Amino acid sequence: MNKINRLLIAAASILASSASSFAQIPASKVLEVRPVKTETTAAIMERAKNYPARLIDRGEREYPSRKNLPQNPLAPAVSSYPAPQGLNPPVSNNAAQTPSTSFNGATGPDDTNAFPPDNQGAVGPTQFIVFVNGRLRSFNKTTGVADGV
Repeated sequence: MNKINRLLIAAASILASSASSFAQIPASKVLEVRPVKTETTAAIMERAKNYPARLIDRGEREYPSRKNLPQNPLAPAVSSYPAPQGLNPPVSNNAAQTPSTSFNGATGPDDTNAFPPDNQGAVGPTQFIVFVNGRLRSFNKTTGVADGV
C-alpha cells in the first residue's frame, strides 16, 4: 500500500510540473478593445417599430402567351434532340429483375422474437444475407428459401 501511495504522489507531482509547460507565452503587445457603439434594447425595439412593415409588392410580371406560336417547319420530327440512333433500344445481356420476394429473415425454431429485424441485409449475385444479433441466415435471392449456407 505504501508503494502505491508513493507512486500516486510521484505521478501527481509529474503532472503538476508538466502543466506549466503548456501555459501560454505572455503577449509582447497589449491590445485594448473598446466598444464602438452602445445601444439599449428599448432603442432597438423603437427603431424596429418605425421601420416599414413590408417592402413594396410589385406583383408578378405578365409575359405574352406562347401557346399559339407556330412550330418550326425545319425542326426534325423527333421527341428528343439529338435523335436516337436506331428505332430499337439497345439489347442488354443482363437478366431481367426477378419479382420481389418478401420473407422474414431470422425465423425458425430458435426464434425468440427478442431481436429486432435487420431491414438492410446484404445482397449478393445469388444470395441475400441477413445478420440479426448473432444469427446469420442466407437465402436464395430468386426463391427466398433459406439455403443454409
